[in-house]
Amino acid sequence: MKIIRRRLVLLLMTLLLGRVVAAQSLYQVTVPLADRGGIATEQAIGEALQVLLVRLTGSRAALDNPALIKATKDAKQYLLQYSYLEQPVGASAPSLGAQTLYLDALFQQRQIDALLKGSGEAMLPPNRPSTLAWLMVDTPTGRDLLTPDTQPALAAELQYLMDQHALTLRFPANDMIDLYRFPPHLIWSLNVDVARAASARYGASAILLGRIAQLSDGRWIAQWTNLLDQQMFEAELETTDPQRLAQQLADGSAAAIASRFAIRIDPATAGSTQVAVEGISSLIDFRLARVALERLGSVNRVQLEGVEANRIRFRLFSEAGEDAVLRELALVERLTGTEPAVGSVPHFRWQTER
Repeated sequence: MKIIRRRLVLLLMTLLLGRVVAAQSLYQVTVPLADRGGIATEQAIGEALQVLLVRLTGSRAALDNPALIKATKDAKQYLLQYSYLEQPVGASAPSLGAQTLYLDALFQQRQIDALLKGSGEAMLPPNRPSTLAWLMVDTPTGRDLLTPDTQPALAAELQYLMDQHALTLRFPANDMIDLYRFPPHLIWSLNVDVARAASARYGASAILLGRIAQLSDGRWIAQWTNLLDQQMFEAELETTDPQRLAQQLADGSAAAIASRFAIRIDPATAGSTQVAVEGISSLIDFRLARVALERLGSVNRVQLEGVEANRIRFRLFSEAGEDAVLRELALVERLTGTEPAVGSVPHFRWQTER
Protein backbone atom coordinates (compact mmCIF):
# COMPACT_ATOMS: atom_id res chain seq x y z
CA MET A 1 0.00 0.00 0.00
CA LYS A 2 2.86 2.40 0.86
CA ILE A 3 4.50 1.66 -2.49
CA ILE A 4 1.25 2.46 -4.33
CA ARG A 5 0.88 5.72 -2.40
CA ARG A 6 4.45 6.69 -3.20
CA ARG A 7 3.85 6.01 -6.88
CA LEU A 8 0.71 8.15 -6.86
CA VAL A 9 2.55 10.98 -5.11
CA LEU A 10 5.36 10.78 -7.66
CA LEU A 11 2.82 10.72 -10.48
CA LEU A 12 1.05 13.83 -9.17
CA MET A 13 4.36 15.63 -8.71
CA THR A 14 5.36 14.72 -12.27
CA LEU A 15 2.04 15.95 -13.67
CA LEU A 16 2.25 19.23 -11.78
CA LEU A 17 5.86 19.74 -12.82
CA GLY A 18 4.91 18.99 -16.42
CA ARG A 19 2.21 21.65 -16.31
CA VAL A 20 4.65 24.23 -14.94
CA VAL A 21 7.30 23.40 -17.53
CA ALA A 22 4.77 23.51 -20.39
CA ALA A 23 3.51 26.92 -19.25
CA GLN A 24 7.03 28.25 -18.82
CA SER A 25 8.15 27.14 -22.27
CA LEU A 26 5.14 28.84 -23.89
CA TYR A 27 5.86 32.11 -22.09
CA GLN A 28 9.63 31.87 -22.50
CA VAL A 29 11.14 33.72 -25.47
CA THR A 30 14.70 33.90 -26.81
CA VAL A 31 15.66 36.82 -29.06
CA PRO A 32 18.93 38.07 -30.58
CA LEU A 33 20.83 40.62 -28.50
CA ALA A 34 23.34 43.22 -29.72
CA ASP A 35 25.27 43.44 -26.42
CA ARG A 36 24.76 43.16 -22.65
CA GLY A 37 24.31 46.89 -22.17
CA GLY A 38 21.23 48.32 -20.48
CA ILE A 39 19.78 49.94 -23.61
CA ALA A 40 20.22 46.83 -25.76
CA THR A 41 18.77 44.62 -23.00
CA GLU A 42 15.69 46.82 -22.55
CA GLN A 43 15.11 46.87 -26.29
CA ALA A 44 15.46 43.07 -26.48
CA ILE A 45 12.92 42.61 -23.66
CA GLY A 46 10.44 44.68 -25.65
CA GLU A 47 11.14 42.60 -28.76
CA ALA A 48 10.72 39.39 -26.72
CA LEU A 49 7.29 40.57 -25.54
CA GLN A 50 6.31 41.26 -29.15
CA VAL A 51 7.37 37.73 -30.12
CA LEU A 52 5.31 36.34 -27.24
CA LEU A 53 2.20 38.33 -28.17
CA VAL A 54 2.41 37.08 -31.77
CA ARG A 55 3.02 33.54 -30.47
CA LEU A 56 -0.06 33.62 -28.26
CA THR A 57 -2.39 35.23 -30.82
CA GLY A 58 -1.01 33.70 -34.00
CA SER A 59 -1.22 37.10 -35.67
CA ARG A 60 1.42 39.78 -36.24
CA ALA A 61 -1.47 42.21 -36.72
CA ALA A 62 -2.05 41.97 -32.96
CA LEU A 63 0.97 44.24 -32.50
CA ASP A 64 -1.14 47.08 -33.95
CA ASN A 65 -3.59 46.80 -31.03
CA PRO A 66 -3.27 50.04 -28.97
CA ALA A 67 -3.30 48.16 -25.66
CA LEU A 68 -0.47 45.87 -26.80
CA ILE A 69 1.54 48.76 -28.26
CA LYS A 70 1.40 50.42 -24.85
CA ALA A 71 2.44 47.19 -23.11
CA THR A 72 5.50 46.64 -25.30
CA LYS A 73 6.78 50.10 -24.40
CA ASP A 74 7.03 48.99 -20.76
CA ALA A 75 7.68 45.28 -21.23
CA LYS A 76 9.59 44.88 -17.96
CA GLN A 77 6.38 45.03 -15.92
CA TYR A 78 5.39 41.67 -17.43
CA LEU A 79 8.83 40.09 -17.00
CA LEU A 80 9.54 37.37 -14.48
CA GLN A 81 13.24 36.88 -15.20
CA TYR A 82 15.81 37.04 -17.99
CA SER A 83 19.31 35.79 -18.75
CA TYR A 84 21.99 36.03 -21.42
CA LEU A 85 22.76 33.06 -23.66
CA GLU A 86 25.05 32.11 -26.50
CA GLN A 87 22.50 29.63 -27.90
CA PRO A 88 18.66 29.77 -27.95
CA VAL A 89 16.88 27.61 -25.36
CA GLY A 90 14.41 25.01 -26.60
CA ALA A 91 14.81 26.10 -30.21
CA SER A 92 17.16 25.70 -33.10
CA ALA A 93 19.51 28.57 -33.82
CA PRO A 94 18.94 30.61 -36.98
CA SER A 95 21.57 29.85 -39.60
CA LEU A 96 21.12 32.75 -42.04
CA GLY A 97 22.86 35.25 -39.75
CA ALA A 98 25.95 35.50 -37.57
CA GLN A 99 24.16 35.96 -34.25
CA THR A 100 26.15 34.83 -31.20
CA LEU A 101 24.35 36.48 -28.23
CA TYR A 102 20.75 36.07 -27.11
CA LEU A 103 18.44 37.25 -24.37
CA ASP A 104 16.19 34.62 -22.80
CA ALA A 105 13.07 36.14 -21.20
CA LEU A 106 10.40 34.43 -19.09
CA PHE A 107 7.16 36.41 -18.77
CA GLN A 108 4.40 36.21 -16.15
CA GLN A 109 1.58 34.09 -17.51
CA ARG A 110 -1.30 35.59 -15.53
CA GLN A 111 -0.38 39.16 -16.38
CA ILE A 112 0.09 38.36 -20.07
CA ASP A 113 -3.20 36.45 -20.26
CA ALA A 114 -5.01 39.33 -18.55
CA LEU A 115 -3.40 41.79 -20.97
CA LEU A 116 -4.58 39.84 -24.01
CA LYS A 117 -8.05 39.28 -22.58
CA GLY A 118 -8.38 43.01 -21.87
CA SER A 119 -7.15 43.90 -25.35
CA GLY A 120 -9.89 41.85 -27.01
CA GLU A 121 -7.41 39.70 -28.95
CA ALA A 122 -8.11 36.02 -29.51
CA MET A 123 -5.55 33.53 -28.15
CA LEU A 124 -4.20 30.31 -29.59
CA PRO A 125 -4.51 27.33 -27.22
CA PRO A 126 -1.39 25.49 -25.97
CA ASN A 127 -2.38 22.46 -28.09
CA ARG A 128 -1.59 23.24 -31.73
CA PRO A 129 -1.37 21.04 -34.82
CA SER A 130 2.07 20.41 -36.28
CA THR A 131 2.77 21.72 -39.79
CA LEU A 132 4.14 19.46 -42.52
CA ALA A 133 6.23 21.40 -45.07
CA TRP A 134 6.24 20.37 -48.74
CA LEU A 135 8.49 23.14 -50.08
CA MET A 136 10.32 22.67 -53.39
CA VAL A 137 13.37 24.94 -53.71
CA ASP A 138 14.86 25.73 -57.12
CA THR A 139 18.38 27.20 -57.01
CA PRO A 140 21.08 27.75 -59.65
CA THR A 141 22.54 24.38 -58.58
CA GLY A 142 19.34 22.33 -58.85
CA ARG A 143 15.86 21.65 -57.46
CA ASP A 144 15.24 19.85 -54.16
CA LEU A 145 12.59 19.34 -51.53
CA LEU A 146 13.39 21.56 -48.55
CA THR A 147 14.80 19.48 -45.68
CA PRO A 148 17.60 20.03 -43.15
CA ASP A 149 19.81 17.96 -45.45
CA THR A 150 19.10 19.65 -48.78
CA GLN A 151 18.86 23.31 -47.65
CA PRO A 152 20.27 23.40 -44.08
CA ALA A 153 20.44 27.20 -43.68
CA LEU A 154 16.90 27.95 -44.89
CA ALA A 155 15.47 24.92 -43.07
CA ALA A 156 17.11 25.97 -39.79
CA GLU A 157 15.85 29.55 -40.13
CA LEU A 158 12.30 28.35 -40.81
CA GLN A 159 12.54 25.91 -37.88
CA TYR A 160 13.73 28.70 -35.57
CA LEU A 161 10.88 31.03 -36.59
CA MET A 162 8.28 28.28 -36.22
CA ASP A 163 9.71 27.62 -32.74
CA GLN A 164 9.19 31.31 -31.99
CA HIS A 165 5.52 30.77 -32.83
CA ALA A 166 5.49 27.66 -30.58
CA LEU A 167 4.56 25.60 -33.64
CA THR A 168 6.01 22.22 -34.55
CA LEU A 169 7.50 22.05 -38.05
CA ARG A 170 7.87 18.65 -39.71
CA PHE A 171 9.68 17.78 -42.92
CA PRO A 172 8.75 14.82 -45.12
CA ALA A 173 11.05 11.80 -45.04
CA ASN A 174 11.88 12.52 -48.69
CA ASP A 175 12.14 8.79 -49.35
CA MET A 176 10.93 6.55 -52.15
CA ILE A 177 7.37 6.52 -50.81
CA ASP A 178 7.21 10.32 -50.89
CA LEU A 179 8.80 10.37 -54.34
CA TYR A 180 6.14 7.99 -55.63
CA ARG A 181 3.15 9.60 -53.93
CA PHE A 182 4.18 13.23 -54.41
CA PRO A 183 6.67 13.62 -57.27
CA PRO A 184 8.71 16.87 -57.44
CA HIS A 185 6.80 18.21 -60.48
CA LEU A 186 3.49 17.92 -58.62
CA ILE A 187 4.92 19.72 -55.59
CA TRP A 188 6.22 22.45 -57.91
CA SER A 189 2.77 22.76 -59.50
CA LEU A 190 1.24 23.13 -55.99
CA ASN A 191 -1.15 20.22 -56.44
CA VAL A 192 -3.37 20.54 -53.37
CA ASP A 193 -5.22 17.24 -53.71
CA VAL A 194 -2.02 15.19 -54.02
CA ALA A 195 -0.50 17.15 -51.10
CA ARG A 196 -3.38 16.15 -48.85
CA ALA A 197 -3.19 12.52 -49.93
CA ALA A 198 0.59 12.32 -49.47
CA SER A 199 0.37 14.01 -46.07
CA ALA A 200 -2.03 11.39 -44.74
CA ARG A 201 1.01 9.16 -44.20
CA TYR A 202 2.20 11.66 -41.56
CA GLY A 203 -1.19 12.26 -39.95
CA ALA A 204 -0.86 15.95 -40.81
CA SER A 205 -3.83 18.30 -40.85
CA ALA A 206 -1.79 21.50 -41.29
CA ILE A 207 0.25 21.54 -44.50
CA LEU A 208 2.63 24.13 -45.95
CA LEU A 209 2.83 23.60 -49.72
CA GLY A 210 5.05 25.87 -51.78
CA ARG A 211 7.66 26.50 -54.44
CA ILE A 212 10.66 28.75 -53.95
CA ALA A 213 13.02 29.95 -56.68
CA GLN A 214 16.41 31.50 -55.91
CA LEU A 215 17.51 33.50 -58.96
CA SER A 216 21.08 34.17 -60.01
CA ASP A 217 20.66 37.90 -59.25
CA GLY A 218 19.97 37.14 -55.55
CA ARG A 219 16.18 37.44 -55.65
CA TRP A 220 13.90 34.86 -54.04
CA ILE A 221 10.44 34.33 -55.55
CA ALA A 222 8.00 32.15 -53.64
CA GLN A 223 4.40 31.00 -53.87
CA TRP A 224 2.79 28.89 -51.20
CA THR A 225 -0.48 27.66 -49.77
CA ASN A 226 -1.30 26.82 -46.17
CA LEU A 227 -3.80 23.96 -46.01
CA LEU A 228 -5.77 23.28 -42.85
CA ASP A 229 -8.42 20.60 -43.23
CA GLN A 230 -10.49 22.02 -46.12
CA GLN A 231 -9.30 25.62 -45.73
CA MET A 232 -6.71 27.19 -48.05
CA PHE A 233 -4.60 30.33 -47.55
CA GLU A 234 -2.52 31.43 -50.54
CA ALA A 235 0.43 33.86 -50.54
CA GLU A 236 3.43 34.91 -52.60
CA LEU A 237 6.57 36.96 -52.06
CA GLU A 238 9.53 38.38 -53.96
CA THR A 239 12.50 39.44 -51.85
CA THR A 240 16.29 39.54 -51.71
CA ASP A 241 16.25 38.53 -48.04
CA PRO A 242 15.84 34.79 -47.29
CA GLN A 243 15.18 35.61 -43.63
CA ARG A 244 12.13 37.65 -44.65
CA LEU A 245 10.96 34.71 -46.76
CA ALA A 246 11.28 32.32 -43.82
CA GLN A 247 9.45 34.84 -41.58
CA GLN A 248 6.54 35.08 -44.02
CA LEU A 249 6.27 31.30 -44.26
CA ALA A 250 6.20 30.96 -40.47
CA ASP A 251 3.77 33.86 -39.99
CA GLY A 252 1.43 32.45 -42.64
CA SER A 253 1.42 29.05 -40.97
CA ALA A 254 0.58 30.61 -37.60
CA ALA A 255 -2.18 32.77 -39.08
CA ALA A 256 -3.77 29.76 -40.78
CA ILE A 257 -3.85 27.80 -37.52
CA ALA A 258 -5.17 30.84 -35.62
CA SER A 259 -8.02 31.24 -38.10
CA ARG A 260 -9.41 27.91 -36.92
CA PHE A 261 -8.23 27.41 -33.37
CA ALA A 262 -7.82 30.87 -31.79
CA ILE A 263 -9.99 31.31 -28.70
CA ARG A 264 -11.98 34.47 -28.17
CA ILE A 265 -13.51 35.04 -24.75
CA ASP A 266 -17.16 36.09 -25.04
CA PRO A 267 -19.53 36.20 -22.05
CA ALA A 268 -22.41 35.47 -24.42
CA THR A 269 -20.95 32.04 -25.23
CA ALA A 270 -19.98 31.11 -21.65
CA GLY A 271 -21.27 27.76 -20.48
CA SER A 272 -20.28 24.14 -20.06
CA THR A 273 -19.81 21.09 -22.25
CA GLN A 274 -20.16 17.51 -21.09
CA VAL A 275 -17.88 14.92 -22.67
CA ALA A 276 -17.47 11.18 -22.15
CA VAL A 277 -14.00 9.63 -22.24
CA GLU A 278 -13.69 5.87 -22.68
CA GLY A 279 -10.66 3.64 -22.26
CA ILE A 280 -9.71 4.93 -18.80
CA SER A 281 -9.00 1.80 -16.82
CA SER A 282 -6.62 3.01 -14.11
CA LEU A 283 -6.16 5.87 -11.69
CA ILE A 284 -3.04 6.90 -13.58
CA ASP A 285 -4.98 7.20 -16.85
CA PHE A 286 -7.68 9.17 -15.03
CA ARG A 287 -5.13 11.65 -13.67
CA LEU A 288 -3.44 12.02 -17.06
CA ALA A 289 -6.75 12.52 -18.86
CA ARG A 290 -7.91 15.11 -16.36
CA VAL A 291 -4.64 17.06 -16.61
CA ALA A 292 -4.93 16.99 -20.42
CA LEU A 293 -8.40 18.52 -20.14
CA GLU A 294 -7.28 21.10 -17.59
CA ARG A 295 -4.52 22.22 -19.96
CA LEU A 296 -7.04 23.20 -22.65
CA GLY A 297 -6.82 26.92 -23.31
CA SER A 298 -10.57 27.13 -23.89
CA VAL A 299 -11.42 25.50 -20.54
CA ASN A 300 -11.57 27.33 -17.20
CA ARG A 301 -12.53 24.40 -14.99
CA VAL A 302 -12.97 20.62 -15.22
CA GLN A 303 -15.57 18.84 -13.10
CA LEU A 304 -16.01 15.09 -12.69
CA GLU A 305 -19.61 14.17 -13.57
CA GLY A 306 -19.71 10.40 -13.31
CA VAL A 307 -17.93 7.06 -13.64
CA GLU A 308 -19.34 4.09 -15.56
CA ALA A 309 -16.97 1.10 -15.88
CA ASN A 310 -14.11 2.47 -17.98
CA ARG A 311 -16.06 5.52 -19.14
CA ILE A 312 -15.63 8.84 -17.34
CA ARG A 313 -17.90 11.83 -17.80
CA PHE A 314 -16.42 15.30 -17.40
CA ARG A 315 -18.04 18.72 -17.54
CA LEU A 316 -15.83 21.39 -19.08
CA PHE A 317 -16.59 25.01 -18.16
CA SER A 318 -15.59 27.61 -20.74
CA GLU A 319 -15.99 31.27 -21.62
CA ALA A 320 -15.14 30.57 -25.26
CA GLY A 321 -18.12 28.41 -26.23
CA GLU A 322 -18.65 24.72 -26.96
CA ASP A 323 -17.35 24.88 -30.55
CA ALA A 324 -13.97 26.20 -29.36
CA VAL A 325 -13.75 23.45 -26.74
CA LEU A 326 -14.54 20.68 -29.24
CA ARG A 327 -12.07 22.04 -31.79
CA GLU A 328 -9.33 22.05 -29.18
CA LEU A 329 -10.21 18.57 -27.92
CA ALA A 330 -9.44 17.29 -31.41
CA LEU A 331 -5.83 18.47 -30.91
CA VAL A 332 -5.17 16.40 -27.78
CA GLU A 333 -2.84 13.63 -28.97
CA ARG A 334 -4.14 10.90 -26.69
CA LEU A 335 -7.83 11.57 -27.33
CA THR A 336 -9.60 10.13 -30.36
CA GLY A 337 -13.15 11.14 -31.21
CA THR A 338 -15.68 8.31 -31.50
CA GLU A 339 -19.21 8.25 -32.86
CA PRO A 340 -21.64 8.87 -29.98
CA ALA A 341 -25.18 7.56 -29.78
CA VAL A 342 -27.87 9.84 -31.17
CA GLY A 343 -28.59 12.63 -28.72
CA SER A 344 -25.61 11.67 -26.58
CA VAL A 345 -22.69 13.82 -25.44
CA PRO A 346 -19.42 13.94 -27.45
CA HIS A 347 -17.42 10.75 -26.94
CA PHE A 348 -13.65 10.29 -26.96
CA ARG A 349 -11.33 7.35 -26.42
CA TRP A 350 -8.23 7.70 -24.26
CA GLN A 351 -5.15 6.13 -25.81
CA THR A 352 -3.28 4.33 -23.03
CA GLU A 353 0.49 4.27 -23.40
CA ARG A 354 1.93 0.78 -23.72
